[in-house]
Amino acid sequence: MEFLSPEDYLEIRLASILTDFDRKVLCELYQPLVGFSATALFFTLWSEREQGYSDLSSHERLFNMMQMSAGQFSKARAALEAVGLLKTFFKEENGIRFFTYELYAPKSPALFFEDALFAGLLSQYLGEKEASRLSIAFRGDDRVAGQTEISARFADVFRPDLNDASFKVTAKSTAKRRSFGHLDTTFDFNSFFQVLETKGMLKKTAFLKAQLDEIERVAALYGIDEETMAEHVLSAYSPEAPKESRIDFYRLGDLCREESRYPFSRKKVNNQGNLPTSATALAEKVKLMETISPKDYLRVKQNNTSPAKPDLILIDDLSGKFALPNSVINALVDYVLAVNKNVLSRALCEKIAASLAREKIISALDAMNYLKSVLSRRKTPKPENKVEIKPETVEDTSNEEKPTQPSESLEELEKVLAKYKKKEG
Repeated sequence: MEFLSPEDYLEIRLASILTDFDRKVLCELYQPLVGFSATALFFTLWSEREQGYSDLSSHERLFNMMQMSAGQFSKARAALEAVGLLKTFFKEENGIRFFTYELYAPKSPALFFEDALFAGLLSQYLGEKEASRLSIAFRGDDRVAGQTEISARFADVFRPDLNDASFKVTAKSTAKRRSFGHLDTTFDFNSFFQVLETKGMLKKTAFLKAQLDEIERVAALYGIDEETMAEHVLSAYSPEAPKESRIDFYRLGDLCREESRYPFSRKKVNNQGNLPTSATALAEKVKLMETISPKDYLRVKQNNTSPAKPDLILIDDLSGKFALPNSVINALVDYVLAVNKNVLSRALCEKIAASLAREKIISALDAMNYLKSVLSRRKTPKPENKVEIKPETVEDTSNEEKPTQPSESLEELEKVLAKYKKKEG
């Protein structure tokens, strides 16, 4: 992903015909998958194009109109790209950067519910009952039964002379078509079957197409590579069972969740957010936060040693309870370790996580800027509490983890990146 600046130029193009019915499909079927920010971005780009803003304009104008930061825009844009609603193109000429955003039509409801990945995601986020209600709401009327069709045929009304010269001329049409973006799950079945055959003596013929579609869907949901997915399928495979039930998909899901402790949730796209383009230590640090998982970031922070189980459980809770993206969790972990003498205090982490969630911060850079303001406030001495507390009422808290006042400035903390490079090397 190219890094965005408000000064970068953008152009909006329509790759497909878009209709009013598409608005209903986007709101009711796609919005549960991509979130309200991505849906609003699609509608805004669509509206801009309809209003005639096809010429170049700056991202700053768009950010101001949507009251959206560059980091939030990147997250929303990536979500649209992931589900095939948007394609992004980039070029740079003479130091000037240009982005072209090409909008695609959403799938029809029929195609949406026939797609195992889309239907499965909708069911996961809304529940089976609500997903079923939506599929019924978009269902057309049943075919007419018990009656004979008496509709006129084309030839009954029109009798064209196909030998006429008019029918021998092929005109090139420039009219737009209904175009749908391709959903790329990047799952390579060739590699998948190669591992299955090598480790489990299983061939492609051992699976039904519906099972393979579900395997691809689960792999895409949890970001599992082909080799690991093949190993999990072997663990959940029962050769003595009927072919249609040889894979225990409940067990397969559990194995994948254990393998990938930081699922996409509603931030379903693993992207790099709003990254600085400079080569400074801060820029490199933010890039690191945006590109690796919290588990790996914590490992880097503690000299490439595996994180303790309580720390992993804490990170998982930050993701699940507060719906924080991985990049924001990395920034939070970095901040807490810096101000708390390398102790990852659960109480402090959850308090800061709640603040980040309320502020709707979704990128590492925005999180660091917010935490910098918090750090500066923490440096300001507070008036002493004059209330006298009787000794017998004070509880023993000597074993509790207590955050300390930071002794370093944020700029000094950025120097920690130099240590990352040595550890990774």
